[in-house]
Parts: sequence; C-alpha cells; structure tokens
Amino acid sequence: MINYYRLHGAYQEGRIIYKHKYSEEELRAIAKKVKEWNEAESYVYFNNVYMCDDAKRFIQILAF
Repeated sequence: MINYYRLHGAYQEGRIIYKHKYSEEELRAIAKKVKEWNEAESYVYFNNVYMCDDAKRFIQILAF
C-alpha cells in the first residue's frame, strides 16, 4: 500500500493556516506515523508557506 500525506499547515477555528511553520515536535510526530505505517511506500507533501524549509527538516528527521 502506498501512503500519501498532504500537509497544509495548522487548523485554527475550522480554517487552514498556510502560514504555519511545523515545529520540531510536530515533524517528529509525523515521521513516527510514517515509519509505523510504511516508510518505504510513503510520500509527504508540504503545502504551506514554509514548505521547502519544513520538507528539508523533515528529511533530516527521517534520516535518523
């Protein structure tokens, strides 16, 4: 099975906040879920203002 995660940012009062920068803690929690579900067949797409920075930090977390 292939898993696809699309991360838009944070939810606040029922709205998506695209200007959200994921914290280290949030990225670690996402990495844990990805590793538990099927790391080899998972794709994570960051769709927020800080997507490049968040994705780079996420890759570093997954490497350990």
